[in-house]
Amino acid sequence: MNHELVSPVAQLSTRPPPNFSGRIEVGGSASLWLASMRAGGGHLALRDAMFRTLQATGHTVSRLDSGARAPDRAHRALVRLGDWALRLSWQLADLRTVPRLVEVLFPRLVAEAHQWVEAAAPGDVMLSTHFAQALALTAARARRQAPVRVVSVLPDYTTPPSAFCPDDPARRADGYVTMSTSVAEHLIERRSVAPERVYVGGYQAAPAFARARLGGRALAWNRVQALAGATRLQPEKPTVLLLGGSGWTARTQPVLRGLLDDPRSRDALNFIVVAGRDDRFHARAERLLAAAASGYAAGFVSHDVLASLMVVADVPVLGSIAPATLQELVAAGCGPLCIFRHLGGSEEGHPAAVVAAGLGLHAPRAGDMVRTVHELTGLLPRTALTAAALEGWPELAAGERARQQTRAAGLGAFLHRVVSP
Repeated sequence: MNHELVSPVAQLSTRPPPNFSGRIEVGGSASLWLASMRAGGGHLALRDAMFRTLQATGHTVSRLDSGARAPDRAHRALVRLGDWALRLSWQLADLRTVPRLVEVLFPRLVAEAHQWVEAAAPGDVMLSTHFAQALALTAARARRQAPVRVVSVLPDYTTPPSAFCPDDPARRADGYVTMSTSVAEHLIERRSVAPERVYVGGYQAAPAFARARLGGRALAWNRVQALAGATRLQPEKPTVLLLGGSGWTARTQPVLRGLLDDPRSRDALNFIVVAGRDDRFHARAERLLAAAASGYAAGFVSHDVLASLMVVADVPVLGSIAPATLQELVAAGCGPLCIFRHLGGSEEGHPAAVVAAGLGLHAPRAGDMVRTVHELTGLLPRTALTAAALEGWPELAAGERARQQTRAAGLGAFLHRVVSP
């Protein structure tokens, strides 16, 4: 069955939005616009994953990247303050005034939304992976009385605050895509969204991760050992990978120190630290790993490099558990996941979701995580919990990959329903 969008077509290549501050990437005619913005890296990653999926299923799609910087600055400020601030901001998003606050705090985001809505043709669909951008789009649509559809994507597995689906019908999206059944149930049962307007979507990681897994461990090791600074790694040793998205690996430092302080693990394991954009922790990790027999610290790396690092790793230890990181690890076959830290607010529900799916273990105390790593790498006898996690990982990860692929492939059919009269 063909699920092409049945709406008038916007010739975006000949009608760019006036005073557009972001970037449009257009392949021919488009009636579906995938919008996102930087507020951490996960929103853009999810948008790009959906772009790949929709292109692969025959849809004509365009990407819209916001030029607004204030939301990312606000996010970084909350990050610097710590989990309590992230958790508080999540709770405050239950206030009815949040849609209006978005307009006051992020005027450039709102101005962009007006430009995009004005440039759209009647019936076009605008999908956004950030709730504030979706609110800006619905505000612009209401004020201009524009016949465009808005779809809001909720990336996290945590129950969202009411601002993600406001009480005001004019500020609600026409459809919602979630990444978990529990969030979908919340929208239907607690926010009274019609079931046909909610879809549990799938996240397909960039092709590099599946390609590295299918290429095999030997090829991945060849690529890793060719990296500058990685020559001390020894393929015959079990490998621990410490990561946390683009800026959260520093949270794994207590575990890294615990492993390096223990002679058993310091000499018996390879240590790989991916510090992302955290240059300070990257330098600190290099100093710490000087004490290890086999260690390598990287900064921000490409998907190809990250995928190879995941394939050679036996145990990934996480300083945060964003959906993008989770699905990249699953796609690369790197697990079971060992969750040490998660972000306040948006990631509160993630450890429980991962554990319930059988995809990993949660040990928020450094000593417990060190012992978990020792057991998973065979340095200590395994408990029933770690033994079951290791034994079940391959089948459960394969099932998760298949489930994500099926759900991702159904996005076009859902969007078809959203634009239908």
